[in-house]
Amino acid sequence: MKKLIFISICLLSLTACEKEQNDLLENSFEGASFENWDSFHSYHVNLEGLEDEYDVLNAVSGKNYTPFLETGMVTEDEKLLEVVDQLTYGLMAILNNDLEFMVGGNIIRYKEGSFYEFNKQKSSSKKVKNLEVSIVELDSYGKEENNYSKIYISGNNTGGYSHRDFWRNAYRRCSDNVKILGPSSRQMRYTQQLKSLRSGSTAFLFIETKLYWRNSRNKLRYAEKEERNYTYNISGSVNIGVFTSSGWRTRFFPINFQRTVNCTKSRWNRQQLANAFPTDGRAWAIDLTGTITHHINGDLNSNKWHAPVNWR
Repeated sequence: MKKLIFISICLLSLTACEKEQNDLLENSFEGASFENWDSFHSYHVNLEGLEDEYDVLNAVSGKNYTPFLETGMVTEDEKLLEVVDQLTYGLMAILNNDLEFMVGGNIIRYKEGSFYEFNKQKSSSKKVKNLEVSIVELDSYGKEENNYSKIYISGNNTGGYSHRDFWRNAYRRCSDNVKILGPSSRQMRYTQQLKSLRSGSTAFLFIETKLYWRNSRNKLRYAEKEERNYTYNISGSVNIGVFTSSGWRTRFFPINFQRTVNCTKSRWNRQQLANAFPTDGRAWAIDLTGTITHHINGDLNSNKWHAPVNWR
C-alpha cells in the first residue's frame, strides 16, 4: 500500500514538474503566444483584414516582443528580404525576430517557405498544414494538378507576376511638392504580383505592387525614397474549391476592383481582392483582366507603366 502511494506521489510530482517547466517556457518566451490554433487563426485573420502595414503594426504594439514586421519594413539584409517577400503583414506582425510564435505551448517557426511546429522539448518537429502562403508563378492551369498549395493561372505569358525595368529621372515629395533630382538617373523596377494566404479555414487573395531600385552590385532593393501613385482597374472573377461531404464544390467571387492610391512608400502596397470562409480549398482559379498604372510621383510621364492584367 505504501509502495502504491509512493508511486502515485512520484507521478503527481512529475506531472506538476512538467507543467511548471511548460509554464516557465511560455512565460519566458518573447513572442506571440496562443492557447490553441483556433485562437491563432481568429487573431491572424483579423490582422490580415486591416488596411495596411502601419495599422497592423499599431494593432500589435505594446506586446512583449519586437514583431518581425517592424524589422521587415526597414531591413536591407538579403536573407531577411527573401523572407519579407514571402510573407504577409499579419504573419510578420505575429512572428518575432527569430521568426517564431507559440501555439499551445509549442514553438512555431518559419523556415525556408514553410511553418514548422516544434514540441515543448524542441526534440522533434512537423510541418504545419493549416497555414500556407503561396506566390503565383505558374502560367499553366493544371500543370501540377495535385499540388493544391499553388495558385493556378493559364493562357498568358505574365502568369501572376510581371515587372518593368526603367530609369527614374526624378521624383517629387508629396509633402511640399519639391522636385528631387539625384546626381544621376536611377535604375528601378516596378512589379505586380498575386499572393495567396490560407490560415485555417480562411483563404485570402492579394495583389502587391512594389518598387525596387538596383544597387551597384546589381541587387534589387526596396525603394526607400520615392513615393508612388497607383490606379487599379481590374475585373473578372476568381473561385476556390471547397471539399464537402458530397464532394467538391466551387465558391465564386465576381471582381470589380477600382482604386487609386497616392503618395505611398509602402514596400508592399498590398490590396485584398477576395477572401473565402469557410474553405478547405488551397488553389484559386483566376480569370482577371484590366490594368494597373504605376508611376513615381513627379517622374517623367514616359516612365508611367500602364501594366496589363491578363491573369486567366
